[in-house]
Amino acid sequence: MSKKTLRSGAAAGAVVLSAGTGLATNLLTDQPSWGAGAAVVVLVVAGVALAVAISMLEHRDSRAPHPAPASPAFGQSGLSQHVDVARGRTTMAGRDVHHGMPAGYVVLCLLIVAGMAVAVLLVAVKLAPPSTANAGPVSSSPSSTPEDLGYQLSASPGDPLSVKVSAKASGQPVPGLTYWFIVEVNYGTGYIEYYPRWKMTGRSTSFDVPLPGKANTEYRRNGRVYGLNSSQNGQAEDKLGHSTSGVDDFFDKPIGQPVSNAVKLPY
Repeated sequence: MSKKTLRSGAAAGAVVLSAGTGLATNLLTDQPSWGAGAAVVVLVVAGVALAVAISMLEHRDSRAPHPAPASPAFGQSGLSQHVDVARGRTTMAGRDVHHGMPAGYVVLCLLIVAGMAVAVLLVAVKLAPPSTANAGPVSSSPSSTPEDLGYQLSASPGDPLSVKVSAKASGQPVPGLTYWFIVEVNYGTGYIEYYPRWKMTGRSTSFDVPLPGKANTEYRRNGRVYGLNSSQNGQAEDKLGHSTSGVDDFFDKPIGQPVSNAVKLPY
């Protein structure tokens, strides 16, 4: 293949790459993506490489020795003419008549075009809104688990044999639990009795806790709310019903789950 054909093919390839660069830039402007950006960069680099190859071919041809022009035949004009296609000039009678664009200018123009393509790419990526075409479903953050029911208790003296208890509720009742206010009698020996005295409603409330007339007030008493399951709830109801008789009306160990602070009862 002749050098002229190679140069022509390289020039055509540079034109095609420039056009491809412009097309990829337009696509990227409409819908920016890393793939299109990489294509633009590859096309720009390939175009610059072709331009440099064309310049090197022209430079090599310009340094190659050229045969001296033949003397004019008898009867012809005394002007000698030599055409240097590779260097883009015509030599006539010792004068250079330049035509065409020098190789340096070709490289400079291609570099400017490549720089503009890259600039358009950067502006498109900067200004284009993020694409949501391929975005997956947006997962909503899980809702927080409702706080379990709890009480803040306070107590104040009522009449000599009762205490007024105020219970401030917060949170939601746990399914399957029933809430009871239980009086804890501490005998100071490590032994504590637990007397169910009031079934809670799940809301803020106030109620009176009576003290049995025969109760010994020298022992410390605290009040606390417990959450009882269905079996424990049935036992608490039975013991509350026996409170007047004093027979089997308390638990001898903790029962259920404590869901409040312990408040001292001022008997």
